[in-house]
Amino acid sequence: MKQRRGSSMATTATDWRVAHRSKIISPQQAAQFVKSGSKVGGGSVEINAALRARAPELRDVAVPASAEWLTEEMSKSFRGNTIYVGRPMRAPVAAGLVDYLLPQCATYPRLTEFGRTERFAFDVFYANLSPPDRDGRCSFGLGLGWSKTSVMRSKIVVGQIDPSVPRTGGDNWVSIDDIDWLVESPPRAGAAEARPSQWDPTEEEANDPIIKGIAANWLKLIRDGDVLQFGAGKITFALPPWLASKRRLSIYTEICPAGVFDLMKTGVVDGQTNSRHPGKLVAVSLAPRTDQIPWIDGNPNIELYEFGYVNNPAHLSTIDNLVANNSCLAIDLFGQVDAESRDGHMMAGAGGQFEFVIGATLSTGGRSIHVLRSTDRDGSSNIVPDLGRGARVTISRNWTDFVVTECGIASLMGKSERGRAEELISVAHPKHRAELTQAAKDLIGF
Repeated sequence: MKQRRGSSMATTATDWRVAHRSKIISPQQAAQFVKSGSKVGGGSVEINAALRARAPELRDVAVPASAEWLTEEMSKSFRGNTIYVGRPMRAPVAAGLVDYLLPQCATYPRLTEFGRTERFAFDVFYANLSPPDRDGRCSFGLGLGWSKTSVMRSKIVVGQIDPSVPRTGGDNWVSIDDIDWLVESPPRAGAAEARPSQWDPTEEEANDPIIKGIAANWLKLIRDGDVLQFGAGKITFALPPWLASKRRLSIYTEICPAGVFDLMKTGVVDGQTNSRHPGKLVAVSLAPRTDQIPWIDGNPNIELYEFGYVNNPAHLSTIDNLVANNSCLAIDLFGQVDAESRDGHMMAGAGGQFEFVIGATLSTGGRSIHVLRSTDRDGSSNIVPDLGRGARVTISRNWTDFVVTECGIASLMGKSERGRAEELISVAHPKHRAELTQAAKDLIGF
């Protein structure tokens, strides 16, 4: 593996093509580094297309899963993997075409120890990057994830230089000298396109009486000066606009919803209570609207760091008044949270929820909040006697704190099993409370 320096000679954006002429290759040449059995990380539209064109000659190539890989024909050559089972991934994961990898967001630095599986040292890693600045630093754009670690640990690193990739602060950069090969991106139309987040609520969803009821109850638990994390999900992404009346809020989160940037512009979010990075919004990735990207580009108050730093519970617990806000699919009467599966099938992913729940619970003045509808869209209760066969328990009952539905707020910490069940039944839909009460009698002995 090449020894990468993590520093750079000065290279201006206008002369990088000259200074690094010998490293510039085409997407087709970049795809040639992949062999049968290779482990591939990252990617870009052009390089992925060139790699798919080589499918007939390749076998058993591990790639990050995306829609273009998920055909039966492609599965003969490529094996997809994903850390989040969103809607496009559910059927392929269930069919065995894609492997689900537990994110282990905070623990991946330990994967190099004691013979554990090293997931982020790839045979070939493709990074989508901004052009270098005058110091030779290229930005990873709106999401960092594990990319910097992968650049440093992978055997071959190819950077696709794309002028539409925005720059953000923090540790979200890599030296162009640490990139083995460079691909020049074709011109893009307009600003960098933020892929529509699968969690961004539509106007109809934002005005859904149930989501509005959940948000109104949730707001009762938020105080001026809190430091907020938002997990992925339709409900959590609908929450930021409800904070307009609050003051001096800070954001320390894995993924940052678009609504937060509106709060930064109005001064509701100013970062002053973020004790680790005063005045800064800290995240691993951003999910802005397209019109927000020019405002984000080069904004000195937005900093991105890798999962291993942002999601580390040891760091999180030192931030006073940290509030973890996460959604889930179901909670049982003991307080066990399933944010990943339904009826034994993967439907989402853990992300960094576990780390933030621990960090916020240990934070002085902190709290962990789970938000969910009291019923699923088919009318069945999301508060259940037990999670059922094949359920993936995301949060142990020992760490569940507040649970919010449109019916109210349940406070579980410090309660007995009976007390926890009573709290959860109180925020279940009224039509299911009698059934849940009977189940609690059978399980706990009301």
